[in-house]
Amino acid sequence: MKIITIIIGLLGLGFATWLVINEGPELIFRTFAAAGWGVVVVSLIHFLHMAMAGRGWQLLWPKSRRPKLSLFIWVLWIREAVNALLPVARIGGEVASLGIMRKSGMPVASSVGSLVVETTLSVLTTFIFIVMGLWVFSLRVPEHGMFLQWALGLGVSALILFGLVILQHAGGFQIIAKLINKVAQDKFKTFNQSGAKLDRAVMAFYARPERVFGCALWSFLAWFIGALEIWAALKFLGYNAVFSDGIILEAMIMATGSAAFFVPASVGVQEGTFLVFGQMLGIPTEICMALALIRRTRDILVMAPGLLIWQIQEGKGLFKKLKAA
Repeated sequence: MKIITIIIGLLGLGFATWLVINEGPELIFRTFAAAGWGVVVVSLIHFLHMAMAGRGWQLLWPKSRRPKLSLFIWVLWIREAVNALLPVARIGGEVASLGIMRKSGMPVASSVGSLVVETTLSVLTTFIFIVMGLWVFSLRVPEHGMFLQWALGLGVSALILFGLVILQHAGGFQIIAKLINKVAQDKFKTFNQSGAKLDRAVMAFYARPERVFGCALWSFLAWFIGALEIWAALKFLGYNAVFSDGIILEAMIMATGSAAFFVPASVGVQEGTFLVFGQMLGIPTEICMALALIRRTRDILVMAPGLLIWQIQEGKGLFKKLKAA
């Protein structure tokens, strides 16, 4: 599986490189350089997104045992860093999140439960933001007539999301545990107990509608920070953008990234999306490609330090274990 993921990632990297070469690397890099320190400013804006998303996640927990906001920001930072920079096809970040939460002393079942609910709400708010972006796009560029086609595709996604929520409420972990146990001919009976415990943890978070709504609201508002990043980047690149440009492009990046979830870090997919939809909005080609470079630079400036700090911490923990042994 890792080999396939790496191959897909290399193909995406090749496509992104071809786009830059095909559109004229000298003009693109000159346009990118014109943004100057604006690239750093745009990158730092992303911490606001993580803070808002972290606040929503924090609200899921009861006040009596609610972890600090800084812990959720750290977990989200590492989750995004792993998913953005490592060939894990969008799943390694969640595993890393659970590891950090467990080492911080949070109960395993509650950590899994909150992660499941937070991820579900994040997918839901992503869906809503994409629909809103498509609606704004249809108003800005009505001649392309793409809203209906995209809406039909999103309708299928909505059904899948609805089914996921129903599965969670029906005891999804226990159902999966029973299937595994049945296939293994009752060799993993303890899975049933673990599955039931995790299901109870998930339902405990869903049992407080006001907390669920608070998490969803903060998650939804956090997506606008991505739109703010794109709008600010376009301004630094010298393009007279309006905020709806940021909303549309961020929504399209989210939509194509979700559809191509198997592509590590959406390499190639993201660049193609900026180019295609940016041109539909009337943004010059070199600006579109420079914008894509700014987004990749943000990943390096913001995510790489987090990944490095996390690896240093993991190394220290491993060293202590070896020393104790």
